[in-house]
Amino acid sequence: PKQYQNLHGNPLILHALNTFLDHPFIDAVQVVIRKEDQAIFDRLIQPLVITEKMLVPAWGGKTRQDSVRKGLEIVGEYEPQTVFI
Repeated sequence: PKQYQNLHGNPLILHALNTFLDHPFIDAVQVVIRKEDQAIFDRLIQPLVITEKMLVPAWGGKTRQDSVRKGLEIVGEYEPQTVFI
């Protein structure tokens, strides 16, 4: 998948996660991944400094719509003011 492709020496997902995790106005980051991508995701995020802002990855569904719904259900428990997809 494209999120795991390298861009300037790092996987694209690392660029995105670093941007959100470093932003002072973002309190939490919820990633939704395919269940079969768990091992590659875990390996690729090792360079990250994981803080409480990084929530445990959720497994997506069969479609993007299912995956978005699952992610929204999880973050809904935190009662966020704003959600970015």
